[in-house]
Amino acid sequence: MKDTYSILLYIHLAVVGLYFVLLLWRLYHLWSGNEENLLLYSERTRALNVVLLAVTVITGIYLGFHYDFSEGLWFVVKLGLLIASAFLGDYAFKTFNRVAGIGVFLMFLYICAISFTKSLNLVYAY
Repeated sequence: MKDTYSILLYIHLAVVGLYFVLLLWRLYHLWSGNEENLLLYSERTRALNVVLLAVTVITGIYLGFHYDFSEGLWFVVKLGLLIASAFLGDYAFKTFNRVAGIGVFLMFLYICAISFTKSLNLVYAY
């Protein structure tokens, strides 16, 4: 059981890292001002983006079953922010909204920080 957890944790971390790289690349295209390149890149990576999000959610759900709710509600907040950032990201890149794009990036960083610290105020307690 512990081996399965470790394997899925590493898969989850690798997929989140790859998604982070794709998000940075999309932000680069958004801030460069070339809407055509952003549209082409978004169209080419649409399937990859869906697969990465699906693997992230599936592995996250499995890892979430091992979550102890006595640690606090950081896990629930993280899931809520993940859903909100997905919708905000869709809006940002479809409407070429740079401020929303930066908001998605900052939300993603906060989600990652919550995951590593297991705390909403980002204080590492373990």
